[in-house]
Amino acid sequence: MAAAYGPREADRSSLLASSSSSSFSSEGRITVDLRSAPFSGGSANGTLGGRTRPAQTVAERAAAASLAAALGPLVLSSQFPKLVVDVCVVVLEDGGSALAAAALAAGAALADAGVPMSGVLGAAAVARARGGGPIVLDPSAEEEAAAAARCELLAVCSSSSSASPGAPSTATITQVCFSGGGGWTADGTEAAVAAGAAAAGAAADAVRGALKRSREEGGGGWGGGGGAGGARAAME
Repeated sequence: MAAAYGPREADRSSLLASSSSSSFSSEGRITVDLRSAPFSGGSANGTLGGRTRPAQTVAERAAAASLAAALGPLVLSSQFPKLVVDVCVVVLEDGGSALAAAALAAGAALADAGVPMSGVLGAAAVARARGGGPIVLDPSAEEEAAAAARCELLAVCSSSSSASPGAPSTATITQVCFSGGGGWTADGTEAAVAAGAAAAGAAADAVRGALKRSREEGGGGWGGGGGAGGARAAME
């Protein structure tokens, strides 16, 4: 489950802390907080779930950083200068491919809130079976545990204005997170990225369709009531 809150005024100290230099930045920014419910499961194979204490785990902090890095090129932060939009993600159940699901939910929540964006965030998870087995898209927790290697791919997905209606999105990859490096060959890596990019584009198209239906039903937005109080999205 993901929620987007804001925009809110950013204090000077927080803007300085987010900058790589000591100069004050007038750009808006996105913060990401990702945590897992204690009952979410998934800790056995090193994924996000299974948190037993309130503090963020190393895996949760790494996932939040990946989401923030992926959302950076997507959000048009110059359109809300000196303001902050907070994205909160809670993993209720980790049945596999948790980071990809969290990314889709976070991107959908921002879009539903009407935050200015250059496209829709797409995401996909890929696993490779042991012994040179086939590539598996959207692996379950059991498939992740049995995999020789895993990959999570996040991408900014946009539709060209010249494309025909219903044409699939074009994915620009922003983050690729590999694990189990010994299980990836050069050809396998290329195939995994290609399959993941296609799946991320398809997922982004599904999110775009859901957002369109929501707005046709009277959903809010940045200037229409949905942005100020926050917007929530849940992805299975």
